[in-house]
Amino acid sequence: MHKHFRLLIDKRFANPIACADGMEFVTQFVSLKEAWFEFARPDWMCWLLEKTGYNNQRKLTLIAVRCVRETMIDGSKTVFDILPEDAKAPFLITERYAMGEDISIAERRSAYRAASEAASWAASRASSRAAYRAASWASEAASWSASRAAYRAAYRAAYRASWAASWAASRASSRAAYRAASWAKHCQIIREVVLWPELNRLITKKCKEFGIV
Repeated sequence: MHKHFRLLIDKRFANPIACADGMEFVTQFVSLKEAWFEFARPDWMCWLLEKTGYNNQRKLTLIAVRCVRETMIDGSKTVFDILPEDAKAPFLITERYAMGEDISIAERRSAYRAASEAASWAASRASSRAAYRAASWASEAASWSASRAAYRAAYRAAYRASWAASWAASRASSRAAYRAASWAKHCQIIREVVLWPELNRLITKKCKEFGIV
């Protein structure tokens, strides 16, 4: 078994360890590197980022922001497009931070509070509520310095964005297709933001830490 896969089942690395479905998927490949480029589940990728100790808050925020910006709804609009102005305003502050601007922590947390308040008054339609929540979680990723909180917020933003896309469809079969397309897009975004060499350094460090060679 490749050392990457031995790492995934080591309880010192992850407790609980990787889910059975995830392990079944990755062990189809020669190494975790090959699996990384084939993942179709963004939650598995986010799990790996968390467990390796990935802590670039700006990049985690960028993942969340891009999920909101780039997740398509009904083939013509994005999650961002259906947000009303009270949700767009704080999101744009978050986006500026994700893109590299020097936005203070106070301003980022203010944006998160505004996004959360907008989400609490969200419209009754499921897709609209999910869009609000996705934008709110993106703002949360930028507002907390702890990497664990930022990781979870990024994951939840992606989850809510895919939820918004799937519930915009009227038929269950269409919802499943939109969800799958959203997941594929989110995996692409994560790979573009977190390049493999960056992640591989963290994986290699963990293998050395636990004596896995």
